[in-house]
Formats: sequence, C-alpha cells, structure tokens
Amino acid sequence: MYFLNSEECTQPLPSDPPATPTILPEAFLDSLGTSSELQVIYEKYFSSIHAWLPLLSPKVVRRIVQEETFRGDANHALLLMCIKLMSQQRSKAGPVTDNIYSLVKELIMKLEITALPFLTLLQSIILISTYESMQGIFPSAFYSVGHAVRLGTMMGLHDREHALQLFKDPGTWTRREEQRRAWWSVLLLDRFTNQELPSVPLSTPEPHSGELLPCSETAWDTGAVGINEPLYVPEFSANTTLGSFANACQAAHALGRALRHRDDRHTDVDIGFRVNEAKQLHTILSALTTHLYRNIGISMPDSSTMTALGLTFTARYLVYGLYACNERYSSGIRSTQETEMQQISLAGIYEVSHQIWTLTRRILDIAASGEAACKASPLLCHCLYLAAGECEWFVLEDSESDGRIWFLDIVELLRIMAERWQIAGIYVEEINKWPGYNQVRQ
Repeated sequence: MYFLNSEECTQPLPSDPPATPTILPEAFLDSLGTSSELQVIYEKYFSSIHAWLPLLSPKVVRRIVQEETFRGDANHALLLMCIKLMSQQRSKAGPVTDNIYSLVKELIMKLEITALPFLTLLQSIILISTYESMQGIFPSAFYSVGHAVRLGTMMGLHDREHALQLFKDPGTWTRREEQRRAWWSVLLLDRFTNQELPSVPLSTPEPHSGELLPCSETAWDTGAVGINEPLYVPEFSANTTLGSFANACQAAHALGRALRHRDDRHTDVDIGFRVNEAKQLHTILSALTTHLYRNIGISMPDSSTMTALGLTFTARYLVYGLYACNERYSSGIRSTQETEMQQISLAGIYEVSHQIWTLTRRILDIAASGEAACKASPLLCHCLYLAAGECEWFVLEDSESDGRIWFLDIVELLRIMAERWQIAGIYVEEINKWPGYNQVRQ
C-alpha cells in the first residue's frame, strides 16, 4: 500500500534489512569467486575506486566478506559483484560485452521484482551507474542514474525532515552516513550526466536548507564516528575536518546551480538579473577553486579533491561559455553588464585552462615517478575534454600560444586514462578529428 495509500503505511521498514534469500544463478556465484578472491577484490577496490567515490563503508563491506553473508543474501552478493566490476581492468572487447556487467544488470532487475528495496540495492545501482558513465555506456548510464534518483527519493533520502520515509531511523551513525553518502553520490552523478544536455532538467531536487555534508575520509575509512558540516554556510570552510568527498559534494551542488542558470537563459528573465546571477556564480566557483587548490599539493590524483576540481572547472567553463561570446544574445535592449561579464568570462576561460593544465602536469609527473596515472578520478575526464577544446581555440587564434603545450599534455593524460576508462578514449577519438590538434602535433 506504500504507493497506493501512503497514509496507511504507518510502519516503516527496518533500516537494517533481513537477508534477501533469492536463489542466485550458478554462473553468478562462480563469477563472484571464493572468499580469498573477494578479499583481494576488497583491497583493490578500497585502494582505488573508493578514493574518488567513497560511497561504501569499509568496515561494513569487510564484514560482508569475512562473514560470507553474500552466500545467503542476494543484495550482498550483488553489491560485491558491483565492487568486482568496478575494480577490474577495462575489457578489450568492450564493457557492454563483459559477463559480470550482464550478470549484475540481470540480478538488479530480478531483485526489483522479487524483493523489497533496501540501501544495499541503491548502492549497487549507484556503482553500476558510475561504471556505465565512466565506460561511456550511454544512454544506459543516463537511465541508471535516473533509476537511482527514483529509488533514493522513494526512500526519502532527499529530505529526511519532510519526505515520507521508507525506513525507520537508522540505529547507528554509520548507517545514517551510508544513506547520506548514497544520496550525495546520486546527486553528483545526476549533474555529471546532465552537463551536456541543455534544457533537460535535473532529476534530483535541490538540497534542502538543513542538508549536511559527508564526514571526513579519515573518520569514514577507520570506522569512527565523524563530524558532519552543513552545506549552506556563508563561505567555504577552511576547517580541516571537511573531507575531500564533502568538497566534491559542494562542487556538485555548485555545478547544479550552473546547469540551472544555463537552462534559464531561454526564459523571459531580465538580462540584468541573469548577468548578476552569473557574477555571483563566478564568485562562488572561483572561491571554491581557491579552496580546493590549497589541498592539491597533498592530494593524490585518485582522491575526491580531484573529482571536486573537475566538477568545479566544468561549472566555470559552462558559465563563462554563456557570456564569452555576447553575440549569442537577442538583438533587443543590450546592457553594459554583458560587456563586463564577457571580460570576466574570457579571463576566466584562460585561467581555468591554465589551472587544468597545472593539474594535468601534476598527474603526469606523478605517473612518471611510477604511480599509475590511469588511477586518476575519471570524473576529471569531461573537464579535460573541455580544456582541450579551449586550447584548440587558443592555438587557432595564435599558433605560438601556451595552449600548444597545454593541449598536448591534456590529450596525453586522456590517452593514459583511456587504458582504464573508455570515456577518456571516446574523448581522444573525437579530439583526433579536430584541425587544431592535427596542427599542434605536426
């Protein structure tokens, strides 16, 4: 009756669900592997993917592996299979043909039909959405993110205060933090998959006024109780307790505001109001960039700080791209504010491109010292692609510009990341067609 008459549903589900004893196909269990093999997968996942998407609790997943609860619980088995899928190297035959990918998609569909939805199912769908997005499996990635949004909102994760709650209040801080990180991951992926789709509305609502950010990675990874700071504050916190994933959540929220600003341009909003809003976004995004750059010297390429920078750079390019060429506006009454915003945008495009190149050089230098550059957060790929486009413009305007070196380094990083993530390879294939790129590599 939850969907037919919610007022009759006065008993929320337990936040810690009972086992889901679905009979798993033999092929699924064989692909999952032995307990010792799963321990290796656990170590690999939490030393790589977890660094830039710290969605899961290490202590919770460790317990699932050690106690082998996955043998009698289909939800746990599905989660571990998603972890294995995310951890493995890119298949030369293509990600869609991967047997594990097919098994995961089949079990998700089966569990939706035969079992109650629980947080573990949402976490699995988030992981498969991330896999599809980073391997360039579109439009399936777009569908899967929307799927995660609907499941998360059905659970009431988007608004704990006002929305109908499918679950009882969690009995532990860890369970509540798992829910928080799941919803923030959904919100982040929603913005990532919408960034090149003008006038397609975001699926996730804006975070409510009391929304809290995830705790620091230090507390989360060690299984300790952490501190959760609010999203809405007068300025970006310099408090060291704010973790890199919390920064990525701030960046995702800011990107969402930039996307809404882009899509509002087709409304009848006064141009003066729009330009003032654009200036405000410029100020916010510049401040966030400065805040993140303070930590870049101590951040590895696979950390959530790199994810946050990638989303922030994308948001800045998006805003500046709207105003750098003011011929795009109507021929109606013009404003001197447009010229001022054009100056800000042109300077901003150059600044962001240089900052992305600086970040690129840092990752390439780390790779030269023996660390794999393909471990870098794949959520950087889109901003690298945008930066390559701006560098081509710099080169076409002035063949002797710094953009030549920036261009080559950025494409080199994308090429290295393509060894692990197909989305980077798709970008490289497109860049190879550009006249500016053919000019600089001669």
